[in-house]
Amino acid sequence: MNKATLNKDIKGWKQAAPALQHKWNPGKKPMKLASINVRGLNDITKRQHITKWAEDNEVDILCMQETKINANTKENWGTYEAYFSTDIDAKTRDQAETKRHQGHKITRAEWQAIAEHHGVGIAINKKLIPHLLEIKAHSGRLIEAVFLNTTNVRIVSAYAPHAARPVEEKEHFYETLGELTNQHRHWHITIAGDFNAKLTGRKDIETAHIGRRILRGDRPRDLELLPDDTQQNRELFVQWCIAQDLTAGNTTFQKPDRKLVTYRSPGFEGWDTNTLGLEQVDFVCTRRRDHHTIQDIESDTEGAPFSDHFPIVAWIKIQTQKAQDKQPARTRFQWHSPYNNARNLTR
Repeated sequence: MNKATLNKDIKGWKQAAPALQHKWNPGKKPMKLASINVRGLNDITKRQHITKWAEDNEVDILCMQETKINANTKENWGTYEAYFSTDIDAKTRDQAETKRHQGHKITRAEWQAIAEHHGVGIAINKKLIPHLLEIKAHSGRLIEAVFLNTTNVRIVSAYAPHAARPVEEKEHFYETLGELTNQHRHWHITIAGDFNAKLTGRKDIETAHIGRRILRGDRPRDLELLPDDTQQNRELFVQWCIAQDLTAGNTTFQKPDRKLVTYRSPGFEGWDTNTLGLEQVDFVCTRRRDHHTIQDIESDTEGAPFSDHFPIVAWIKIQTQKAQDKQPARTRFQWHSPYNNARNLTR
C-alpha cells in the first residue's frame, strides 16, 4: 500500500467542543510521554497489561512499536484511544478475512500477505483528545499525531529496521523519516521509538546530538567492537540526528545504568551492564532548540514485564496559551474497520 493510500485510511481528527477549541496540555503539569516496543498486540491480555501500566504511571501519550496489528484503525482502551498504522493492503486483508469467516481455508501465501511483522501505534489519554488535530498513518514503521498549540505539537512513533535487515531498507526508512522530520520545522516535534541503534563510542562531531549518558560509556574504541551491520544502524541514526538537528534525550540526563537500559535479551538475568545482554536502543528525540522542554527522562525497568524492551518515560513541558473563543470547524476523516468497508465519519 502506498503512502497516499495510507493517509487516506486515517486522515485526521478534530474534536468539536461546545464553545472552545482548547490548546495543548492545559495546566502546569508536564506531559508524560512513554515509548516501548510491545512485541505484538494481538493478545488481548497484553493490551490489558499495557493499559494498566500506562494508567498506573499516569502516561498521557504512549508510542508503541512492533504492534503487528495489520489495519489502520482506532481502538477504545478505556482511559485511552489507540491508533495504529500498517503497510498491509486493506483490500487484500479484507478478502482473506471474508474467506476465513465463510469457512474457507486460507493458503500460506494469503496469510503471509496479510501478516504485519512491524506495525506502530500511539495511545492517547482521552483527556487530550480535545487537543488532537490529526492522526497520520504513514506506514508500518511510522505514525504521527498532531496536537493544537500556538505552534502545533507533533508526536511520532518510529520503528527502525534491525541490524540484519538489508541496507536499502534501512536507508529508505531514514530517508522517509528525514522527510517527515523536516516538515513544519517551526512546530514542536518529539520522535520516540525503537531505533535498533547502539550509540557506543561517541565521536566528537556527535556531542551536540548525543549526550554522555550512553550505556557502557562513550569510549571511541568500543565502536570498533560492534559488528558492521550494527555500526551501520548506529551511523544512520546519528546522521539523521545531525541532519535534522535533533538530540537523543535519554542520553543527556545523568542516570544509573539501570535507568538507561531499554532492552534485555531473552533469558538474560541480572543487571551487569558491561555484558551484551542489556542494551540502550530506544530513544526519545527532539530538536536541539526544544531540548529544554524535556524535564526528565528514564527507563522503567521494573513495572513492565510484557516485553523484552523497557518503556522510556519522558516528562515534557510545553508552554500553553489561552484557548480561542471560536467554534472549530468539523473535520472529516476515515477509519478502516478490519471486517467492514471503510466509512466516512464526522466528529
